Order: sequence, then structure tokens, then C-alpha cells
Amino acid sequence: MGGTRESVAAISRDALLERHALLLGAGVPTVVIAGELEAAEVIRTVESSPLAQLRASAPAAPTAADASSAGGAGTAAAPRLLLLDRPGSVQSELRIGKVGRSRLDPLFYAALIHSEVLGGLFGSRLNRVLREEKGYTYGAAAGFEFRRGRGPFTARTAVESSVTAPALVEARAQIASMTPQPPSDDELNAARQYLRGTFPLRFGSASPVAGAVAGLVAVGLEPSELDRFQSAIDSVSGAEVARVAAALDAETERIVVVGDAATVAAPLRDVGFAVEVRGDASGA
Repeated sequence: MGGTRESVAAISRDALLERHALLLGAGVPTVVIAGELEAAEVIRTVESSPLAQLRASAPAAPTAADASSAGGAGTAAAPRLLLLDRPGSVQSELRIGKVGRSRLDPLFYAALIHSEVLGGLFGSRLNRVLREEKGYTYGAAAGFEFRRGRGPFTARTAVESSVTAPALVEARAQIASMTPQPPSDDELNAARQYLRGTFPLRFGSASPVAGAVAGLVAVGLEPSELDRFQSAIDSVSGAEVARVAAALDAETERIVVVGDAATVAAPLRDVGFAVEVRGDASGA
């Protein structure tokens, strides 16, 4: 996401100015201000500033059309795996990615519950199995990144090189477990309680309040969406979480491992992965 040495080096001043102009013209700006302020004075200040002169010169990016989660081509029988060689590394970084869901998706709240049950809570399936039961890692996590369009779903962990293959097999198994084994009542309640309980803690100062509202505005939702968060979390059913899991199962999987290829490539192939080894990532 940060580009390559070559692509970053090729960025010119003209390219930056062009991008800046495109962003400024991509929609009428919304100013979000939070704090103990005199509203009328703030509005006058904004209206007399250069911000008030900005007008859209380019169409805004599409929103709802990108929000559907119809499922992709499905996971291949022999999953492809990109192995970035880091010679001598004693650990492997594992990433499993799929196309996820939009913030505008009707199952957004169910996806939040799904993330906590699978890889958010300390007692989540990934962390419980990979850390507590197998002893493969100090921690494993997974979840969705929500955007206007469909953002990524990522599962991630770091393990000792010698257990790279079994840890990856087990991580994939836990992700897949969410469909045949929907969340139990205990799992659902734990996820609901965590999300409800931590929600107020996010707004202890003006800055996160402004950030949360700005994020809603950016995806086309009203600030009042925050008022329904806790009730929406409470209303999520196990069936809705199962729908999220089933749609995720249908998405094509991308797997990346960064580690010592001399140690981990053969075991990964032995358990059925189609491994593509690239370069020396020791300087990455």
C-alpha cells in the first residue's frame, strides 16, 4: 500500500498537485468540529474561511453500488501462497486476506460480531486455538476493515518458523469453522458485551468524537448512526453472523507469508499449498 522504491521515486511535484486538486474537487467538504464551543461563532468562522469557497468539480466516488458482498470465485483446492523470503528469520509472519464488506453493508453489525468471535476477543477462536491450545504464537487476530466500498478482511499472526505450516493450516480451519459451527450463545454474548462496553470508552475527549462523525460523513451516513450502535449490536442474531461467514467463505483467498524460505517452503508445499517464492525480503 505504501508503493515500491521505484513508484515512490517516480512521484513528481506535478503529480502531487494533480492529486491534491482531484481530492479537493471530489465533493463539497463537510467540516466537523467537536468541543465546548459557541456554535454560531464557529459557523461564522467557517463560512468566512476559504473552505466555504470549495465546490465540487468532479463526481464523488460511488458508495452504495460498492457495498454488496456477493461472494467471489471461491478458494482454490490448492491455495496459492506468496512466500517473501527473509533468509535467517526465526519467525514467519502470516497473513490471510479476502475481500470483505462495506461500512454501508446491511450486515455491518453482524460483521463486527463475527470479527470479535473469530479474531478480536482474547478468547476468540483464532487466539484460543493458535495461542492457548497449540502454543504456536503470542497472539492471533482477524477482522474487517470497513470503507465506502468493500474493504479487506485479514487474519494475521506471527509464529516460530518451525510451525509455519501447521499454524497456517489451523488458522484457515478456524476461519472456515464459522460457517459449519456458528457462534454459540456464549460467544455471541461475549462479543456483544465487549462491543457495547468499550463503545463509550471511545469518546472520552473531543478528538475521537469528531473523528467518528467525520468517518460517518465520509461514507455517507448520518452522525445519528452512533446513537443506535449499542441497540444494533444487541439485535445481531447468530443467523446473521452465519451469513457473514458464508459470504466470506465464498471469497477468493490470498495468503502471504514472510519468512525463511529455506526452512518453511517445503513444509508449506507438503501440506498442500502452491507456494510462489519471491526475492530477499530481509531489507523490507
